[in-house]
Amino acid sequence: MKSTQALGFEDLRTDANDTNVISGVQAQDRRAFEKLYLTYYGTLARFLARFVAPTSAAEEIIDDTFMTICNCAMEFRGESRVAAWIFAILYRTAIQSMEPSRLRGRLPFAGIFRRHDSEFASENPYNDRFDRRLNRLPLEKRVTLALAYQMGFSIDEIATITQVAPATVEMRMNHARRDLRDN
Repeated sequence: MKSTQALGFEDLRTDANDTNVISGVQAQDRRAFEKLYLTYYGTLARFLARFVAPTSAAEEIIDDTFMTICNCAMEFRGESRVAAWIFAILYRTAIQSMEPSRLRGRLPFAGIFRRHDSEFASENPYNDRFDRRLNRLPLEKRVTLALAYQMGFSIDEIATITQVAPATVEMRMNHARRDLRDN
């Protein structure tokens, strides 16, 4: 199993811990909800910032996501990882609250394939070209790549999050890779 750091969840602990916290949220334990909020807020904000302009819209999407989590906690059956369930809610909330035309072409997707070394990033012209190519991809392809490579979700988890078939996820990833290579 991958470490939580490899998944991009540097502030998350374990799947077992997440399951315990969700059980607390299901029991309407306020401290469990606060723990879930504090654990996931930063990760959701960083992920969402790649697609939504830095306005209060991202904050509203995250707040709406946590409201949905609170209201739908009883529906969580443990059939997926808690993180995948939360990202599915975030994805649907973002799509519902934003017009697709406002999501496309917003903030750069920079950083998901880069090392977190500012010196490396500023001295490598390849990164700028790569970011420009990545930003030209349709939203569905960018989201799929981010969920796979930044967040570490499996094909099946991405399919659940984006509500498409696993074959569609694979197709989007293959087309995105081809588009990046060809541009």
